[in-house]
Amino acid sequence: MSHVKAGGSSDNTHKSAGRRNGVKRFGGQKVNQGEVLVRQTGSTKVAGPGTYISRNYTIHAAKSGTVVFKH
Repeated sequence: MSHVKAGGSSDNTHKSAGRRNGVKRFGGQKVNQGEVLVRQTGSTKVAGPGTYISRNYTIHAAKSGTVVFKH
């Protein structure tokens, strides 16, 4: 019979890599058609004119131009 209790196990020990979300092209930068402007999880930001949202909610440039962010 053991005189030391058995150690417990923990379920929260794994580490997952970061998702690399966020703004990829900032205001005033020149972009080409199809470039990624914002990588996001869910629709946290709204796509404006000249942009489109892909299936994973990434905002892309629909045409070449200069990036402008509005509140």
